[in-house]
Amino acid sequence: MSDPKDYEEQELLQRIAEGDNRALQILHEKTARPLHSMAMKILSNSAEAEEVIQDVFVLVWKNAHKFNFQKAKVFTWMAVMMKNRCIDRIRSKKRRLPLYEIDEYTEKSIPEPDDRTAADLLTQKEKAKIIFDAVKLLPDPQREVIELVFNSGMTHVEVSKHLGISIGTAKSRIRYAYQRLRENLGSNPTLMNES
Repeated sequence: MSDPKDYEEQELLQRIAEGDNRALQILHEKTARPLHSMAMKILSNSAEAEEVIQDVFVLVWKNAHKFNFQKAKVFTWMAVMMKNRCIDRIRSKKRRLPLYEIDEYTEKSIPEPDDRTAADLLTQKEKAKIIFDAVKLLPDPQREVIELVFNSGMTHVEVSKHLGISIGTAKSRIRYAYQRLRENLGSNPTLMNES
């Protein structure tokens, strides 16, 4: 048996689909607090959790007409959107620069002269180029997984799904790529002389 609250949320969502602002406000009053609590457990940051909840309600407003009442409860649908937004935020923080942009980024990010010498800055740029060149020399399957890991921040599982290979194969390719990079870069004097 369905909970009366489910029917109420369904009715509110139908009204939202018809453009009823008040229905969105009522749904917000009923669901924002538990959604915020769930987002806080994931993000551990109240401001970010609040932004995620705002994003969720924008999505509810835009997509209410697409919701299928047969497949899920309204709150469950909103909770899934909230979780996905939280995950997107976490991933965006972990995202790294694409390898092909390292050289350009390094050059643009160098601040006005400080206590580093021109030689230090040149060494930093040389290191980035050496690493970039070493990645380019990897066999295609290994280069491809390394670029997915570093450019897109993908996990082993995501790499395997993206490439349509088993997780074991993805892990092996990543491990071999790291080993090869370590071998190729390990004896490079520019990389060994850390300042």
